[in-house]
Amino acid sequence: TYVGRLPQIQRGAANIKFAIEQMRKDQPHADYKKVTMVGHSMGGDISMYFAKQYPDEIKKVVTLDNLRVPLLTDGKFKVLSFRSNDPQFKTDPGVIPSDEQRESAGITVVQTPFQHDDMRDTGPIDAKNSIENMLDKLLINADRKVTRSVPPQILEPVPVTPYVAVAPYP
Repeated sequence: TYVGRLPQIQRGAANIKFAIEQMRKDQPHADYKKVTMVGHSMGGDISMYFAKQYPDEIKKVVTLDNLRVPLLTDGKFKVLSFRSNDPQFKTDPGVIPSDEQRESAGITVVQTPFQHDDMRDTGPIDAKNSIENMLDKLLINADRKVTRSVPPQILEPVPVTPYVAVAPYP
């Protein structure tokens, strides 16, 4: 269960709420009525927990191998969960609902051939492309359209300077 991780999950959900509120201020013309949450591992757990706290603000939740927080079965929004094929990372009992619960709640579970860490943003390009293609197909079926008009550009990670020297203020 996620009880031992609850403080981190709650802090993550609070950070998401704060970020959305800041985005509303900075970009007030965007539509924030219903958001789609996407997260890998603990990020997926936090996304699902956030959706549980604010279900009326959620359109969809996409998890990439979340392991602790159960997928919600109340049917208030669509849930899509990509699962890994990794012997090291085991999903807690009760996270993935039964076939009957998934059917009635609109939950789609996709079993992938990938390892848990392959599903994160620094994973291999073939895993990212495969998941992106599956996601596009599922979104087309769910929404009858894909809102992305330009393919995303995947950048290679680069070293980040720990600080930047600045000139003294005059």
